[in-house]
Amino acid sequence: MAPVCPEAFSAVAAFIGAVVLLILGLLGLRHARRMKQAAPTQPAATGDAPTGLTGETPAAETPPA
Repeated sequence: MAPVCPEAFSAVAAFIGAVVLLILGLLGLRHARRMKQAAPTQPAATGDAPTGLTGETPAAETPPA
């Protein structure tokens, strides 16, 4: 049996890591698509939207005139 060089182990580990990252990336894209489909088309009128996501500048951050 021929001796195995350490580079072979690191190459296999890098390949396995790349496959894991590919799977996680695909799962992330799938999740983003599901969340986009489930999101309402407009924010609730009751003020449930978190501050800063509505596009309005909060009163505390309004620059002085």
